[in-house]
Amino acid sequence: MEKNKDKENWHDIYTAYMVMRHGTLSKAAEDLGVYHSTVLRRINALEKRLNTRLFHRHPRGYTPTDAGYLLLSAAENAQSEFERLMGKLQGVDGQLTGRLVITTVEELVPRVLPVIRAFQTEHPNIQIELLADRRVLKLEHGEAHISFRPGKGPNEPDYIAQKLAKLQSSLYASRAYIDQFGANLSLEDIRQHRFIKILGHSHIASVKWLEEKVPESQIYLSVSSFHSLRQAVLSGFGVGLMDSWIAGQHESVVQLIEPPSEWDYYLWIVTHKDAHHAIKVHTFVQFAKKFFAKDDVNN
Repeated sequence: MEKNKDKENWHDIYTAYMVMRHGTLSKAAEDLGVYHSTVLRRINALEKRLNTRLFHRHPRGYTPTDAGYLLLSAAENAQSEFERLMGKLQGVDGQLTGRLVITTVEELVPRVLPVIRAFQTEHPNIQIELLADRRVLKLEHGEAHISFRPGKGPNEPDYIAQKLAKLQSSLYASRAYIDQFGANLSLEDIRQHRFIKILGHSHIASVKWLEEKVPESQIYLSVSSFHSLRQAVLSGFGVGLMDSWIAGQHESVVQLIEPPSEWDYYLWIVTHKDAHHAIKVHTFVQFAKKFFAKDDVNN
């Protein structure tokens, strides 16, 4: 209730300030975008609360009383401070300096770091904080400015999501594993192979396929993270799912099948509408889009 009263007081004080500036109710109402009667009501309410007259009323308009001049002086100072603050805030937002918080999932960190490094080379005055978290941080709560997300686009109504790249995944095994068990494998014929399963990611098409098509008797290891899955494949433990861009960085692993198109997914860059046009955010988003477009051409 007190907050509402403070808000109402400020509205009435600002209305009185506008009347003092313009000298008439009608011009103040036009500037404020309200009705003439609204201005009169706010002036009368403020004078009643203060128990003092703020204006001399005459046919040509309104002129301040001594109390009105005191209010005018205080309101002008407040308005001047507010305009100075807005200028500072706009200046901060318009500079490529300061802190920029980016979030993604742990398995995408190797994919995201090159664009961050390239961006910071061009804009060394921006300090980037990279938060790798299984939890999806809430941009609307200010937990991060920018999010890199894999999979389907976010469905939050105030989020702006843009596709950066199409990512593929396939079944991979180490050369040591292939020497022992062979490379004869297809989606229809998985006999004689040992598989590594990741837990808790059934929403991913490739993981769902493995859960539905590979019998438990052929699951030789279950892991809780994609990092552990990758390490298990590299160690020769069995056949596992890997993103093609990650597998391409390891000469010791072999792709066993062509990446099924139904396993494809997208990498998105996501911002909140309230921060999307901030120059640091906007500049990074545009840089990332060009970076990934160039990366796709080179690949």
